[in-house]
Order: sequence, then structure tokens, then C-alpha cells
Amino acid sequence: MEAFSIVQSGEGWEQNGIENDPGNAMRIVTQALSALKNAKTMADVFLNVVNQIENSDTDTVCAIATIIASHCTVLDDYVPETLKNGLENGTYGADYLRKIDMQVEAIFPRKMLY
Repeated sequence: MEAFSIVQSGEGWEQNGIENDPGNAMRIVTQALSALKNAKTMADVFLNVVNQIENSDTDTVCAIATIIASHCTVLDDYVPETLKNGLENGTYGADYLRKIDMQVEAIFPRKMLY
């Protein structure tokens, strides 16, 4: 995964030199890439996001890391059934996420996998 991160962001991507500013977009993207670094499954990506010592915005970091991970061929697509089964279906629940997934797939088809 580290090689993938370096190809996408350049050498030394994890050392951006920006102070710990929770609103800083570069910090959030760096945290998302860090979550991918040692992941082997999609579940690992989720755990890596929430277990980071410093995290600017867990939801945003997880969203960015997940969309990148969904197009990475070296990660297993494993997500625990408890996460899938416990997902509510309110206004922004399971059906909404499936709709967004189809929209993203239309823009970034699987043929563009890394």
C-alpha cells in the first residue's frame, strides 16, 4: 500500500509540514492516506481511521479513505456483517449510500482500479 500512496502523492507524502489544523484539507487527506498505508481489508481502513492518535474529522477522513480503497486492487473488500446489518435506512442510510455508490461508479468505473 505504501508504494500506491507514493505513486499517488509523491515521496514523503506523510510529512507535509503543515501544523495540526483540524480544518486543513491537506491534513485530512494525509490522514486518509495514512489509514490506507498498512490496510489489507476495507475493515482495516475503517479501524485505521478511528485509531489514529490525531484525527481532524473522522467522518471525512473515513469517507476519503474508503473511496480510495474501493478502487484499490490490493485490498480485500471485507466488511464485517455487523456493520452491514446494523446500517440504518433513514434519509441518509443504506439506500442513500447505494445510490451514491452507483453515481461514483458511473464517474469512476471499476476499470480505473489501481
